[in-house]
Amino acid sequence: MNLFLASVISACQVIQGCSYEIVLSGLPPKPHDALGPRTSPGAKPLDPIHPIHDVSRPAWKALFSSRQASVWLFLFWMAFSWPAGAFLINEWESVDLEGTPPKATQSILTGAAWRDPTSDANMLWIPGGCFKMGSPPKAAGRETDEGPVHQNCVAGFWLGETEITQGQWRRVMHTNPAQFRKGDAHPVENVSWEDVDAFITTLNKRSQLNVQFRLPTEAEWEFACREGGRALTFSGATEPGRIAWYADNSSGSTHAIGTRAANRLGLKDMSGNVWEWMQERYHPTYSKQTNTQENQADPLAFYTIRGGGWQDQALALRCANRGFESLTSRRPDLGLRLAASLKGKEKTLKPHKIDTKHMPF
Repeated sequence: MNLFLASVISACQVIQGCSYEIVLSGLPPKPHDALGPRTSPGAKPLDPIHPIHDVSRPAWKALFSSRQASVWLFLFWMAFSWPAGAFLINEWESVDLEGTPPKATQSILTGAAWRDPTSDANMLWIPGGCFKMGSPPKAAGRETDEGPVHQNCVAGFWLGETEITQGQWRRVMHTNPAQFRKGDAHPVENVSWEDVDAFITTLNKRSQLNVQFRLPTEAEWEFACREGGRALTFSGATEPGRIAWYADNSSGSTHAIGTRAANRLGLKDMSGNVWEWMQERYHPTYSKQTNTQENQADPLAFYTIRGGGWQDQALALRCANRGFESLTSRRPDLGLRLAASLKGKEKTLKPHKIDTKHMPF
């Protein structure tokens, strides 16, 4: 701004002291009258080397001649009408270290996949339905907490295409708690249920979407792992090496997400790589567990984990397999996968009464 005012003042001094001619950059100078410069009667001839003085008109008339008025008006408008900030950089302009969320609430449509602009997580729509949850007594690798098998129904919801990565965690929390820091595409691990709860709380505060992020329930997770409730052992294949990183192929470490085959719903790493925290507290039998979301953390309770990890044998990767950890536990093979529901639609179906009388096993 100071340089601009100085140039205007200098131009004014030139006009007042000598010349009324203005030569703009890029434009040819205005030629003099073909008969030479105008002079008053009796005036001395003008020295062509020195500035031209036009004494035939008052200075203000010459200053605002028809050919020059528009140029001068523009200069004065620039000098006195434009805000000073137009020429300066605001050195104290605030910087949003947490990223810039969408300015207006964005509507997510039920049934459609979408990518969260805050975390960069890709969310896939999982149509709801009913299925037989758990494993029969004679299933290979079955644990006692996988029964009794019972009918369970879930409403439609969104589930992350992959586990949350280290890069996605850092976009929200600006930290990286992972033990295997091998790149942004690797799953975040070494996070407790409390850490995950803080991540989701922060994400929901920053999000401008019409959805609520959360952890999946056990029923939702198993329904998605079974590709919509099908009678599957693993998520997407009969042979775990094609769809999972586990003890036989992981070389003792996590691997970049999405590098194994997806199941029919498009979900990747549902089996292997890292275990995934669930929303509910762990119960050793389904007969004592409900299908409701337990949102209040219990420091004395254990929380369910699912999916198996990079250091487990194949039987731990089964869709029906259940694990558990304390609220504060952190392990290098334990991470998370996001779920989401429309705001105001977080209610789940009422628990079904378990009927073992008519079960074939």
